[in-house]
Amino acid sequence: MIGAMRRTALSVAFLALLVIAPRAQSPDAGIRGLVEGPKFKQAAAFIQGDQARFVRELVALTEIPAPPFKEQARGKAFMDMLRNVGTPVVQGAGPVVRLSAGHL
Repeated sequence: MIGAMRRTALSVAFLALLVIAPRAQSPDAGIRGLVEGPKFKQAAAFIQGDQARFVRELVALTEIPAPPFKEQARGKAFMDMLRNVGTPVVQGAGPVVRLSAGHL
């Protein structure tokens, strides 16, 4: 009896996955609207146009040794990068925190 119930429950769960999974993987109209909107396209164009700098800075940061709990040098380098482009930052006991204009 328990074996049959278990098989039935597993069958129902499997069927639910077959029905739900394709819907979960396809974007809904709201997401499509965002991706097709002018602000998203502008941001994507900026990222693509600035990709060389992004990759160069990412490589520079990842080349700084940062074993667990000893990430201070990498955090300082990242904080310096933020400051160099005029982003106000604060340094706490943990990771570097970026402050946006709305948080000042």
